Amino acid sequence: MKLLQQAPVIAFLSHLITVSAMKHYVCPFSARFTEAEINQFRNEVIERRATSLQVYGMHDGAPLYEIRQQTVGEETHYFLLKVNLSTGHFQVVEKNNDGFHECRLQ
Repeated sequence: MKLLQQAPVIAFLSHLITVSAMKHYVCPFSARFTEAEINQFRNEVIERRATSLQVYGMHDGAPLYEIRQQTVGEETHYFLLKVNLSTGHFQVVEKNNDGFHECRLQ
């Protein structure tokens, strides 16, 4: 009977454990993307499926796909997925007026 009374607390704690276990790509200017979201975009690009991502350009010989853009003050920040199509290696980067900055998985 006591366990039944504690069910809401147990459910809440289980939710907290699940949420805290999720990893995110965190960019220098505070944008966050879930690891699952980035992996889905990467798989779309590598498998050459129709993707919602627009090609932004090239950097170091690899295509850049725009995930999102955000304007802060007068400056536009582009959040990009860089994919090496032959190896499948990928990187999440942020581009602003200062250049390219790597987003870290945390």
